[in-house]
Amino acid sequence: MRMDGIPATDSRGRIAHIRGLYLHAQANIQIEDVTNDGITAYQLRSIFPSFFLRDFTGWNFFSDLDARSILDDQYFRWGSMLQWPALQSGVQAVNLAGLPLPQSVIDGDAGLGADLGVGPQVRDISVYIPFTGASKHPLRGLIPLAALQRVSNNALTIRVGTGFLGLANNVTFLGPQVTDPIDGVVREGFDVWADIVWLSGLVVDAPWMLDEYTMTELTGVLLNPERVTQYAWMRFFPEDDIQVPFPGGQTLVQLHDGITVTVAGFTTKAGQRIDDAVWDMFLDEMSRWSSSLPRSNAAQSLPLATGAAGPLALSLLPYRHRQAAAAGPISFRYETRGQQAFTRYLHRTVTCHTAERAALLEQRLQCGPCAVMGTDYQGKPCNGINSYEPVIVVPKRNNLRLNRGR
Repeated sequence: MRMDGIPATDSRGRIAHIRGLYLHAQANIQIEDVTNDGITAYQLRSIFPSFFLRDFTGWNFFSDLDARSILDDQYFRWGSMLQWPALQSGVQAVNLAGLPLPQSVIDGDAGLGADLGVGPQVRDISVYIPFTGASKHPLRGLIPLAALQRVSNNALTIRVGTGFLGLANNVTFLGPQVTDPIDGVVREGFDVWADIVWLSGLVVDAPWMLDEYTMTELTGVLLNPERVTQYAWMRFFPEDDIQVPFPGGQTLVQLHDGITVTVAGFTTKAGQRIDDAVWDMFLDEMSRWSSSLPRSNAAQSLPLATGAAGPLALSLLPYRHRQAAAAGPISFRYETRGQQAFTRYLHRTVTCHTAERAALLEQRLQCGPCAVMGTDYQGKPCNGINSYEPVIVVPKRNNLRLNRGR
């Protein structure tokens, strides 16, 4: 879809930046029989299996990213799922392994119930995609709107599936739709809203990426070892499965045992048993003041575990801000993974500014090289430049005007 419907600068000369996107849609569903599989609100988002987001330099922020990974990313970053309308609600009251963990049970789910009977059903499948965290660093993650408007018509590409993934017997997806909140008129398709902030300067952030992938190795190195890793989680999809009697879906994380994680030669987990790894994960989530776990907020919970099913995700490296994040190769080793053939990872990384990207930004967005390379027009070093942090740029035309004024 094209992103040129909004001007890149306003009447005061301020520059537009995107803080996030909101995909607003409902699923038009037909139940074909008196019985049907129930589908959680989380799993309903599997109807959007591929998000692509790239700027004019060719950098991919998202590349074939499932909507459910976008939901997971918010929780793995902040310990809270930020969505409207909420995917779930209700008190989390049932204990897990005899301990009062608030992630145990969520009473209400906004998905599709089982055995609803033949007929039409409508469920919300909207997805909020925040780039920045307002309570953290408000500039990290910002994308200049102009950087996305100069990519023809494919800066943002969203693929809509033909049906929900996993068990969806007697459930037919007829397509996305939007209902007018005023007159109730229904139209086909979906809306994409951009959360825009107008700033007096151009913010150029270091290139970041959210990636989801699988690896078959029991011993190896996560992808993109040259980057800074803000977090690395083990997270399967509900439709991931192996043969009975072994568990399937997101409980596949429980098959991993004897977990070793090494960051640039420094060992952070050394043959850790799965039960210790799970407590390690919960204790880190508990320590975050904004996490839904200590606040027992069902509406913002992932959850990390549900009742007797146990853990549904596993943190290998918890989220850290860039200045404290892991830098260098992330090595892993599992003593066993049962009969599971692969491990699925959700991996958030950020890399340094490069000379090639700096040249493109300078040429296309009219900014100076000091922004991204740490040198001015005479090649002299600029003070305070960090190679993987966002910087505020004075456009070149303003620089030239100031030089003439001197």
